[in-house]
Order: sequence, then structure tokens, then C-alpha cells
Amino acid sequence: MNQINNIDIRTSSLHKGDCLNILEKVPSESIDCIITDPPYNLGIFMHKRGTNLKKMRDNQFAYAGWDNLEFEEWQKNMSNFLEQCSRILKKRGTLIVFMRKDIKDKLVELCQELMDDLNLNKIRKITNGARNGRVELDEFKPKPSKPIFDKIDALLAEHYHFTPIELDYIVNYDVKFRMSDEL
Repeated sequence: MNQINNIDIRTSSLHKGDCLNILEKVPSESIDCIITDPPYNLGIFMHKRGTNLKKMRDNQFAYAGWDNLEFEEWQKNMSNFLEQCSRILKKRGTLIVFMRKDIKDKLVELCQELMDDLNLNKIRKITNGARNGRVELDEFKPKPSKPIFDKIDALLAEHYHFTPIELDYIVNYDVKFRMSDEL
């Protein structure tokens, strides 16, 4: 049996190596799902705290070397990684990124708040067609939910160590380009 939960293992593959090198070789818009637990660049932080985690486990990340980048290099690698993910994911592909539980919990809470808010401001359109019968469509207006989008942006900016200037750019980018006609 080669089928497990709708995943055809004959056409699925795992690759071992530096993901930035491997992703460059993957054709554009060819991947359905990427699941990743990226490095959070905590090695130097743990060393500065004087944490002796090596006693707990020899291959502990703080001593393995792969999580000890200078912040600018880590940020560049993460940016390259996300650009490659964007390039190789199919139009309706999924990127699953593992992160700290407290950030994830807050993100889930904010997303629920956003969906509740969007549902409050939606417009339901109903049409009756001869061919398809009754069709209901919900049209969402994001403008009233802008403060919640900003909270989500701020949370993710904190998680990815963005500067206040970078966060300000993201928030204002939304205003200028993603929602311009609605504001």
C-alpha cells in the first residue's frame, strides 16, 4: 500500500542538505506543501546567558553550530528561504512554519478575532441562476479589520525580530498597496 492519508509516497520526496541550496533547484510553482521548523538563531543568545545545555545533550542546538549566526546573516537566510518558498509553492500551496507556543497561541487568538470581525462586516450576496441554482457568496471588507491586521503584523514582527522601522513599513505597505481602494 503506497497511499497514506492522501499522500502518494511514490511522488513525495524528502531531501537532506542546506535547504537554500536544495530549494534553488526546485521548479517554480511545483510544491503543494512545505513543513518547516526553521532555526530561531538562539545559539549565541544561549551562550551569552551562560547556559550549559551541552551537558543535557551533545547535539543541543546551541552547540551544534547551525544556530549561531549573526542576526543580519540569519535574517538574510530567512528572507532567502521565504522567497524560495513563495517561488516554489503552487498558487494554492501551504507553508507550515513551527514557532514558539506563546506566539502561535496569540496568533491563533488574533486570527479568530480577525475572522469574527470580518464576518461582522461581510456582505452576503445571493443569486439564483438557471444553471447552478441558488449561489451564496460572502464578500469581506478588510478596512474595518485593519487594527487586527496591524496586531498580527506586530506579533509576527516581534517573532522574526523586525525593527520598528521594518514593522512600520509593513503596516503602511498594507495601507498604500493592499487596501488602497478601500481606505
